[in-house]
Amino acid sequence: MARLFFALWPEPSVRDALAHQVASGSCTEAGAAPTRAENLHLTLAFLGAVPDPRLDEVLAVAASIRAAPFALTLDRQEYWAEPGIFCLVPSMVHPSLIGLARDIASGLQARALPVEQRAYRPHVTLCRKSRKAAVLPDPVPQSSLTPIEWQVREFVLAESADGRGGSHYRIAARWPLQ
Repeated sequence: MARLFFALWPEPSVRDALAHQVASGSCTEAGAAPTRAENLHLTLAFLGAVPDPRLDEVLAVAASIRAAPFALTLDRQEYWAEPGIFCLVPSMVHPSLIGLARDIASGLQARALPVEQRAYRPHVTLCRKSRKAAVLPDPVPQSSLTPIEWQVREFVLAESADGRGGSHYRIAARWPLQ
């Protein structure tokens, strides 16, 4: 049984810019566990544990998605107390991003596949398990944040596996936006 999620996976230049954000600022100050560069992504839909016999259905949902490429600007850093994470978010969410996440979730639900039911909040997790967030200003200062421009041209199905040093993500399949 695989733990799966659909995501936007950053190209190397975007991943480097995201990793720079992980290495500086709030993550260090908060004593939080940084997200490793190879795990940085923006989740579209979290499925969780999916039995192996249902994997073909998950792939069929993805293959049915039709969406055009779009630009995404990550230009705000936020602290979310409930999960204890610092993340980058877009101040203006592109309608194509919302549509892509909605279409994937609808396709999964139509096939009675697991999908997270919380309201969709697009973000890239920089670090988690913050222990000192209470001493940081709220809202998080934005003055040192350089917006990250991301030309989104594909989405992926990724698998999460626990290993030494935490979770490791592996791309299982990719689909172009066209």
